[in-house]
Amino acid sequence: MQDPDQNKNFMQTAETTPSLLFDGEVPRLLDACQTAPVLWDAVRFAVDRRNEKGQFVLTSSAVALDNATMHTGIGRISLSRCGL
Repeated sequence: MQDPDQNKNFMQTAETTPSLLFDGEVPRLLDACQTAPVLWDAVRFAVDRRNEKGQFVLTSSAVALDNATMHTGIGRISLSRCGL
């Protein structure tokens, strides 16, 4: 999501057909997910559909966007924090 050359394409894809961003080898790294909150729901749906662990690695800034819709991802998403 952070690639300046592809950001507009990624954002448009995330808003219209987020599952296209999931194509490729797993685990699939989705960097800076806070910029496209719709990805959280799309990942949650994909995890339920695939029914396999370790499909995605999501990264985000330390602080969520003010207007981001938050949910826990209960049973699907585990939180890992790294200190610098």
